[in-house]
Amino acid sequence: MANFRTKARAIDLLGKNQIADLPTAITELWKNGYDAYGDYLSAKLYEKGYEDIEHPLFSISDDGHGMTDEDILNKWIVIGTDSKRNDDFTVADEDRFGKEIRIPLGEKGIGRLSVAYLGNHMLMVTKKKDKEAQLLFMNWRVLENYEMFLDDIEIPVTELEKFEELDEKYSYLQQEYEKNFENESWNHFRGLSDLIHDDITKYAKIPHAVKKDIFDHFSKYGHGTYFVIFDPIDDIVNLNLEDQKNIKDDREDIYEQTRYIKSALSGLFNPFDCDLVKKRESVIGDVYESPKFTIYNANGMSVDFLGKDFYTQDDFDCCEHWIDGKFDESGFFTGKIKVFGDVSEYSFKQRIKIKTFIGELSIKVAFWEGQKSNSSMSAEKWNEYEKKGEFYSGLYVYRDGFRVLPYGRTDFDFLEFEKRRSMSAGQYYFSHRKMFGYIGISKKGNPTLVDKSGREGFVSNEAYRELKRLLTNFFKTIAAEKYGTKSKNRIDHLESKKQEAARIELIKAEKKKNRAEVINLQDEIDRNTEKLSELALRVKKIDEESLKSQNAMTAKALIADVDEIIAIAEKFRVVTPKDVSLYGYDEVENMLFDYNEKCNRIINLGKNIIDKMNPIAGNEAVIERYINKYNEIKEEITKRRNDTLKEIKSTLDKIYEKFEVDSKQYVDDVEANERTYDSLRTLSSRQISVYQKDLEKISNLFNSSMESSYIPLVNHLNRIFDDSNWLNILNAYKTAEAELSHRLDEFYELAQIGMAIDVVDHQFNALYGQISRGIKRLSEYQIPGNYEKEIELLKMEFQHMEENQKMLMPLYRRTRKKRKEFSGEYISEIILQFYGEVFKNKKIEYCVSDDFKKYRFYTYESLVIPVFLNIIDNAIYWVEYAQKSKVIKIDVKDDKVLIANSGARMQHTELKRCFELFYSNKAENSGRGIGLFLARRNLSSVDMGIYATNDPEYNMLGGACFVITKGEWIDDK
Repeated sequence: MANFRTKARAIDLLGKNQIADLPTAITELWKNGYDAYGDYLSAKLYEKGYEDIEHPLFSISDDGHGMTDEDILNKWIVIGTDSKRNDDFTVADEDRFGKEIRIPLGEKGIGRLSVAYLGNHMLMVTKKKDKEAQLLFMNWRVLENYEMFLDDIEIPVTELEKFEELDEKYSYLQQEYEKNFENESWNHFRGLSDLIHDDITKYAKIPHAVKKDIFDHFSKYGHGTYFVIFDPIDDIVNLNLEDQKNIKDDREDIYEQTRYIKSALSGLFNPFDCDLVKKRESVIGDVYESPKFTIYNANGMSVDFLGKDFYTQDDFDCCEHWIDGKFDESGFFTGKIKVFGDVSEYSFKQRIKIKTFIGELSIKVAFWEGQKSNSSMSAEKWNEYEKKGEFYSGLYVYRDGFRVLPYGRTDFDFLEFEKRRSMSAGQYYFSHRKMFGYIGISKKGNPTLVDKSGREGFVSNEAYRELKRLLTNFFKTIAAEKYGTKSKNRIDHLESKKQEAARIELIKAEKKKNRAEVINLQDEIDRNTEKLSELALRVKKIDEESLKSQNAMTAKALIADVDEIIAIAEKFRVVTPKDVSLYGYDEVENMLFDYNEKCNRIINLGKNIIDKMNPIAGNEAVIERYINKYNEIKEEITKRRNDTLKEIKSTLDKIYEKFEVDSKQYVDDVEANERTYDSLRTLSSRQISVYQKDLEKISNLFNSSMESSYIPLVNHLNRIFDDSNWLNILNAYKTAEAELSHRLDEFYELAQIGMAIDVVDHQFNALYGQISRGIKRLSEYQIPGNYEKEIELLKMEFQHMEENQKMLMPLYRRTRKKRKEFSGEYISEIILQFYGEVFKNKKIEYCVSDDFKKYRFYTYESLVIPVFLNIIDNAIYWVEYAQKSKVIKIDVKDDKVLIANSGARMQHTELKRCFELFYSNKAENSGRGIGLFLARRNLSSVDMGIYATNDPEYNMLGGACFVITKGEWIDDK
């Protein structure tokens, strides 16, 4: 009787060589870990030069239930075992760790041979809970001896009682493995034998970094499986090489391969299945990182290879288009869709019946516009999706929540979206490169969708072809109805975008015009500044002469000179047109303010001189001066009135002439369609209807022309006559638009800062507790050597940090829950806690009046105290610029709290702008411009206000002065 015998190379042919690529191999091992009820799946690449690593080394591990020696002998090394395929397959309760029963992902029993794909020289460490660990060693090169039979190969396995014996046991396994070379078949494979012996010599020791990781893994979890690959394949070794200079010629290829591997290994568990995500969060927390792939480089640093850039449910929700629903067994789709931000119900039923059973399918796919100009999202958001799309775009397939490769790969467009799109992008809207999401199936619900043996997709059977046919018809139909060029949604959206673009262009043009006006103002100031200085010297000289003058003739001459100077100064005044906004032009606004103040000082001084000289000049001179001024003003007004009348008439004449020409064309068109009653009687009703439609078309065109141009013009002119304040309104809109645009950018940045702070705060709180516990444990250890003083110093420093944290207690949000009464003295004490040492070191005089100490607040500490701390912090910075003594003072006047300093005086625009978000005049890296913005917002929320002033009545120190009021202060200037 004959029996089948299997050559060793069959493992290569049926197992290793059937694995499609690196991501498939790693994924298969992670699947095995998941089937073993593991949750923490990990891969690690140790580069040469990291700690004691002499050769690149790769590990892959899980925290599953692990294996005993019996499991290894009867299952793991039994090729093609059906242990997971049986319908009644169950895992023992103690191996499930109390978790829900899982549907096994592996099924052919050869996925374990994926480890052979990763490299030749391998050590497996596996351990069941409360059992001894098991070691298995294998160098897969032995399979290349095609004269050996499979049952001739000895795979050494041993028990590991203590992890301290790992080196010893590893050496023992390699010695046992060498017994394989006693087989006569090796006489013809001496070269291969030498290679294997070279490996055994080269990898005789397990690096300390890896041993530590193995120890930490099993110390943390107590069970699981850990593979060590001592000679990983090039695809693994090259994962972190793309930035190295010595691979210049191959960089592009390595980059593409790295990008592909990162994409293929990401999203292993379905992130869009909310139920699955909640289950995983309940087991391993809401900030889990599993699977995780870490690279330890030669610089001693670790790199998260996969990162956290894969798509999330938030990405799905925020995308401008999405489809979310289910297909029943007959192929009928029901669900919701989002089109340019609008969500609605949608259903689909294809005309052709499904011929072969597929089963129910879930679908959840998001996609975005190919052109930024057509998108309903912001440019920043669109760019985010584009950037992610380079790595992760595609339509994925998830079976029971676990990714099925190669679906979702950027180069695996199994529904041929791009092929159809190349024929007509408008009709076949969808692009594989601009979508993400999944088709959801299950092992039980979709048994006819079967993986190929090499895990490179589904077997192309009738069910798979039917699946593709169904999905292709669905995407064609929904594209035509909702997303394509001829869909109503797109037509309406593009019209809206067109109007928006026109509005933006108008705003840009108006901004450009406004900027030109501002530059004109600046040029006018520059032209007249020197002349104004000359006028100031003239009027000052006349003022000095007026003190000596006592006769009428001299007084009259001085008054005449002063009148001339005042007239020139009045003309030199620069008035900002009411329709021009100076927002964002602080330098020009300050220059304008100072310039006009100089004009005012000249004019006021001139008027004072005239008031002094009038009694000396006599009444006749005053009368004569009045008459001259009357004639001068009358002539000026009359001339300007006549000139303006001419301009108005000329403009209106142009409008009238243009209207007459434009409207006459429509009258001519109507008259050309005139038909008499008798002539109409000779026509059919259909012909008459055509003539009537022509008339209606002319009417519609005329009305459209009137509504789009002349009617708005008439309404605008009427508004000018009815509302003299329209220029102020226009200026207010311009300023508001500029402020809102500025604010929008600021709030985007603030949101980013807020998210970063939230993460840092969460991490800080966790680290704070860990440090506290670590110091406590450290002080309990009997550490050899004289380290008691260092430990005691560490405890004292940490306690000091703890005290500083307690100082922040009044600022925490939870103190906002309840109002309380507190005094100015209490606030002053907190200020001294924070800045007492600073005042002392910088020699700053800090003064608090008795009135402030007695001042009472009844509100939330967390809102008021940070305001004082921020203003004091700013004052400390600015008093460094004090000309004399450095003083910070808090006082009360008119029931208002004053916080003043002797530092630099604030400019005119600073008084208002300092409360804007991110506005700061401090040196770079010295201020963020957030504090005063939040101060005003916080105080206004409790009916208090704050403003800055240069009013000498309040600003007693001449530097900056902030006024805090009990009622909200409104800037009505």
